[in-house]
Formats: sequence, structure tokens, C-alpha cells
Amino acid sequence: DPASFATGFKPYPIVPVIQRLIADGSLAPHAIIDWGGGEPTIYREFDELLEILLAHGTFHYIHSNGTHFPSAMRRTRAAHRVHIICSIDAGSSETYFRIKERDYFERVWQNLAEYVRLGSIVTLKYIMKEENCGLDDLVGFVDRARLLQPRDVLIDYDYDFPDPGPRVIQAMARLRAMLGEAGLPARFGFTGLNFAPEFNIEGRAQAQFDAEQHDRGHGESLPFRNPKTMPGHGLLSRLKVWARKPSLGWPGREVVQWLDQNLPAHWAAGGTYATTVRVRNQGTRIWGVAPQTTRPIELVALIDGAVVQTTRVNQATAPGQEVEFRMDLKFPSTARSHWEVKLALIEQNRCWLEQLGGAVLVATVAAMPPWSADLEKARTEMRVMPEQPVRAKAWQLPLATDTGTRSNCRSA
Repeated sequence: DPASFATGFKPYPIVPVIQRLIADGSLAPHAIIDWGGGEPTIYREFDELLEILLAHGTFHYIHSNGTHFPSAMRRTRAAHRVHIICSIDAGSSETYFRIKERDYFERVWQNLAEYVRLGSIVTLKYIMKEENCGLDDLVGFVDRARLLQPRDVLIDYDYDFPDPGPRVIQAMARLRAMLGEAGLPARFGFTGLNFAPEFNIEGRAQAQFDAEQHDRGHGESLPFRNPKTMPGHGLLSRLKVWARKPSLGWPGREVVQWLDQNLPAHWAAGGTYATTVRVRNQGTRIWGVAPQTTRPIELVALIDGAVVQTTRVNQATAPGQEVEFRMDLKFPSTARSHWEVKLALIEQNRCWLEQLGGAVLVATVAAMPPWSADLEKARTEMRVMPEQPVRAKAWQLPLATDTGTRSNCRSA
């Protein structure tokens, strides 16, 4: 605050203190430094401190408004150990000026692009308000973010208004869904969402997002394909698994029951889909979790035979118990008519559960054109979707049964 300096405030120099900490071994080389409290990059010692600390080996989180680019970033060879978190909160220069009262919109995007070019990690943040939740701003922000390719995007709300209306909640959900279609990982968080938990903003936004993503990922369903047995599920397959590692004992037959999933019927090429799957262990042994076992169970997603994502069981799962998996499923950007998505469980350091008789889940997902601003606007102005009630399992889409239900999934 300039007024503080005008009244005689004289902060003590930090550089000598840091140098002494390094010299006497009190500052670990792999320490994490978190910069915040105003705009840290304009602090008079910032560039010198950043160079000293990066040379020492430290990692840095810098909460910046992006209006100033520190010269030390162009001199260091350790830009990859700098993580910038920048809240832009607008998709147009007009909205940016209305919120920030400064005409720095283009400058900020240029500075962020320079961080990315140098190899730094960039996280974008969008604080949703009534002033910036219109379609033009959401589309403009996603279009810019798609070109920048940040590590991820945080979607939050203004904690000065702890109980935002449905329009803000809907915009938070739509922005996250749009970012997913554009292939950018996004999540809700974190300052505003943690400020007034009694209003359950994250739960409300998540329920709306589940509905929004489902709406975008489902149109005409693909024909249901009857379950079929995949090769290698029988006794011979288990014998081969035992022969490779007899010290692990004879492998019992695995029984995997796929309960619910939210895989799309179609999705944008290059897009990311927030996938949730629920599975029941119907076998005779516990599915282990790391670090309690060296052979944890993982869910593996394959698209057209290539592994694209894995996630571990988050709890030991005894026979008869259920487990939920969540992953961001990234679809290829290559043009084609459809993809085959296969979900399978694997026991690390041993084998696929499929080899022991465990079923896999296979779905056909139609490939849609990549996300673009024009396609998004063609979906008409912000749809008036009623705010969805918070449901414990709002994502559930029951798998087809043998009663003739149509679905795009099959359990094989």
C-alpha cells in the first residue's frame, strides 16, 4: 500500500536474511516458496530474491495478477520451478476493465504466454460474478485459455457474495464443461468455496456441472451391444499368470461387477471428460490399496487400445464392497468417426484382472468436432437450466440390462 510508505513504513530488506539462511544450511534446497499478499512481482527485491532462491533449488508458487513480468524469469534456467496462479476473471477487455479498472487485459495474456514459453507452470483462475458470467465472457476466456494451454483452471466465486444466485452457479458449471470440451483440466476451488461452506456452493456447482456435462455428452444413443466374453478369461489364462509368478500362489477367479458410469455417447475431439465409474468386487479376495500392498488395484482407461489414463483404488475393497473411480478422460484430437473406450482393472506387478476372469467395460463414443467459439455460440445463448438439486450420486447412469434397454456401453 503506497500510503503505508508515505507515513514512514520502511520494510527491512529480505535478501540478506535469505542469503544467511542459505549460508548456514537453514533453508532446504527443495523448499517451497509461496508468494502472495498483493502483487509480489513488483516488490523491489523480488527479482534478486527469485534468482537467488531458484539457484538454490527451491520451487515457487506465485499468486500474480499478471500485469508485470519479472525480468529474473528471462535470466533463470529454472523457469520450470515457477508456478503462476493468475485470476483473469474475464473473457473480454471490456469486462476486464469493468472489474479490474485497468486496461491490462492483453498485457496479462501476453505475460502468461511468456511464462508458458519459458517453461513455467500456469494455472488460470476465474472468479465468477454477476458481471462476468455471460456467454461472451465464458467463450472468450475458454478460447484464450485453449491457445495458452495452462496446466489447469480453477473456477471460484466471489466470497464478498457468499450465496450467489443460480445464474452464477450455472455459469460456473458451464465454464467447466466448456473447458473440458476444449481439453483443459478444470476444477472448482478454492478461496471462495472454502469461505462459506454452509452455502454448499461447490456441491451446487458440481450437481449443475454433472447435468451440464451429461447434456453435452448425450444425444442419440448408440445401439446397445450385447455382452461378450473377451479372449483369455478362462482357466488357461489363469494358468499362464500362475506360471509367470508361481511365488504369488494360484490366482483365484476375479469377478468384477460394473455398476454405474457416466461415459458420454459423443464428445469433442481433443476434449476431456470428467468420468466417474462405480464397481463392485464380487470375487473372493480384497482389492488392495497402496502403500499397504505392492500390488494395488488400478482402473485403466484405454482408447482404441492405447492406455490414456489410470487411477488407483482409494480404499481396500473387500468382496461384496463397492469402489468409486474418478478420472479426467482425455480423448484423441485426431479426426475419426468414433473411439472404442475400454475400462479394465489391473493388479500392479501381476496382471490384468481380465486375465483372471474379471469383466471389462467397453463403450463406443462418437467423435465430434473439436470445441470452438463458433460452435459454442451456435448452441444459442446461455441456456436457462434450473439449478440441479444436490444429489449424492448425481452422475449415475445405470448400465443397460438384459431387458432391452439401449445404451452405448457393454460389459464384456
